[in-house]
Amino acid sequence: MACPFIDNPVNEEARIIRRAFLPPPGLFQDRTNPLTHTDAYLWESSLTSINIYITFPGHHDPQRIKEAFYAIAGFPNVLGCIDCSHVRIVAPSGPVERDYVDRRNDHSLNVQMICDANYLITNIEAKWPGGVHDARIFRASSVAQRLAQREFEGILLGDRGYPCLPYLLTPYSDPGTEAEEAFNGALNSTRARIEMVFGQLKSRFQCLKYWRVAPERACDITVACAILHNIATIRSHPQKEAPGRHTGGEMGGPQSHARRHGWEGREGPL
Repeated sequence: MACPFIDNPVNEEARIIRRAFLPPPGLFQDRTNPLTHTDAYLWESSLTSINIYITFPGHHDPQRIKEAFYAIAGFPNVLGCIDCSHVRIVAPSGPVERDYVDRRNDHSLNVQMICDANYLITNIEAKWPGGVHDARIFRASSVAQRLAQREFEGILLGDRGYPCLPYLLTPYSDPGTEAEEAFNGALNSTRARIEMVFGQLKSRFQCLKYWRVAPERACDITVACAILHNIATIRSHPQKEAPGRHTGGEMGGPQSHARRHGWEGREGPL
């Protein structure tokens, strides 16, 4: 399937890959390190492509997005599913090093993503250290501000690491009735889409398991991976592994993301 959002999808893919992993023409590059180009060059690639492929609430009409989510488990009015995942990085130098230490005592980035029912990433925040709580990342995001200002008619679904808000619903912490149990079941089944997206990213881009670059570079390349994921999803490119739940708090960890939280939320500074 050809990408409907650009005139020449093959050349666009090549341009993103070339700018994300190759230096500007005429600059020497160590063959053992394909990431030796300047940060400005990589950031230009992300800026020129992110609004084409990653847009909230999505490329389709909002009503169509809601209908796709409703078909999963009967949960109405959903515009997207939200979660964060840690991408491990080499320990940065300087006084900010401790900011990147997450709850597992690894150095990481905490990356927030929102997806639609078709596994497309519709929003990404890839700029926060691993020690920052998911709720704080959401609170500071442009999507949260736009939802609070009622720019969109709809809601997001999150886990208990997020506050329950008029535009962001989370599971009951201690469901005591059949209705509350049914609510949690429908919400968790629908919200599993974002877990699957994290799993697909891990499968497509093994580099997301660990970055040996500066945090700023890792943020930019993570965004490039998200763009390429959307291109591959739009074009129905096969994966090496079947889509499934994201494994681990960071991309590539040993335990189920949902099981790790147990719907109990996350630790970290608010």
